Amino acid sequence: MSVDPERMTREALVSLVYDLQSQVEALLESRPASQVMEIQTVFKLTSMEAKIVSALLDGRPHSKESIYNAVYFDSMRDPPEMKIIDVMVCKIRKKMFPFGVKIETIWGSGYHLTDCARVLSILNGEVSVELIAGNAAPIHRKHGENEKSVLSVLVAEMNADGKTKIGSRVLARKAGLKGSLLPIMARLAESGAILVKSQPTRGNRLAPWIVHVKARAL
Repeated sequence: MSVDPERMTREALVSLVYDLQSQVEALLESRPASQVMEIQTVFKLTSMEAKIVSALLDGRPHSKESIYNAVYFDSMRDPPEMKIIDVMVCKIRKKMFPFGVKIETIWGSGYHLTDCARVLSILNGEVSVELIAGNAAPIHRKHGENEKSVLSVLVAEMNADGKTKIGSRVLARKAGLKGSLLPIMARLAESGAILVKSQPTRGNRLAPWIVHVKARAL
């Protein structure tokens, strides 16, 4: 929701302030400190990232404004810009993707954590974190350094659904490759780490790679 204070009446501004305050209070009441610490520890998030996840755990869509105010309510003397929420959500998605947890973007509004039940199950010990995390080890051991570098770039560039769209030159440069990318991608696909949806061809070498990164490869 975009707000232009200069075009709002005093009554509308006061109403907006009270509305945001009530949203913050509701989020804080549903987010005990112990839960934030547990989320931070289990999912290896920063304290601010854990606060965002905790705020979204009620299962309802939240605007970026309400999330921002809930996270930075106690540090308003020098708060960062609103876009920091987008940056942190992007990082949270990558860290929680291996656990099968997704955060949806509500375009023009905010975010929605759709897998609250799964998050709570993991926090309650009903799903083994060690079992989930352990799925990554066998695949990583099979890979050489080039494969690991490419896979790291694919993970860093992926969206909330685990898909990555990236050009060959950009991928090779970010992974620090000097040789051919094709055999490396083939080995990653053969190992089950990625599923190639689309790739460059002889007729269109500039076409991007579109791959789905498997959760067990992270």
